[in-house]
Amino acid sequence: MLVEPKIRERFPNLKPENLGYQTAWDGLKAEYGKTKTVFAAHVDQIVNLPVVRGSSYNKVHAFYDSLSNSHDALQTLSEGDMLKGFVLTSLNKLPNIKADLVRIDEEWEEWGMKD
Repeated sequence: MLVEPKIRERFPNLKPENLGYQTAWDGLKAEYGKTKTVFAAHVDQIVNLPVVRGSSYNKVHAFYDSLSNSHDALQTLSEGDMLKGFVLTSLNKLPNIKADLVRIDEEWEEWGMKD
């Protein structure tokens, strides 16, 4: 199983077969599969991204990584489309590079989070 050792210890006797994997998956899903909680945490992560002052590559990249991780997680929950309203909010947190980003596409106001 490709999970942390602490989690793996909870399923020590499961065989690496379909039934074993399904049993482990059902157990993990029951304990950690709280979709509404996960959804709220990722939306909160996006809303609370800090404003990036300046145009430091490292800071912008860290912002992008955090935004992308939350977006991808919400996509897996089939909730990615609801993030369209967060595009402008996210761009506004990048005041020093926003103009450069939107200059490349006249229809930037229609961007989704994938864009």
